[in-house]
Amino acid sequence: MGQAEAHQRQLDLKMEQAEAHQRQLDLIIQQDMMAEREHQRHLKRLEKEIELENARAVSSSATVVRTQAQIEIFERLLMKVQQQIEKIEKRERANSLSEDFGAERTQNYYSRSVVTLT
Repeated sequence: MGQAEAHQRQLDLKMEQAEAHQRQLDLIIQQDMMAEREHQRHLKRLEKEIELENARAVSSSATVVRTQAQIEIFERLLMKVQQQIEKIEKRERANSLSEDFGAERTQNYYSRSVVTLT
């Protein structure tokens, strides 16, 4: 019987070792699952950051396009204003020349009149 008891103790010891080993495996699996969940959370954060950066880039691109369009509009308006200024300057020069010519004609008329009267 001593042999049977010794054999039973060996079996009990092996069973305890197997249970301890199983607890270690369960702990490793639990840690691995926690690490995997943390990894997934980290990936989701990175994906959100990438989406935000992409949205910012798209928004920046749209802003650049709007700004370029506004610049083009202002350039066209500036050209129109410059054309209007040029037209006004031409008109003023023409009026000035006309006034000068008219004054000269009036002066010539009076000069001739004075000459004729004398």
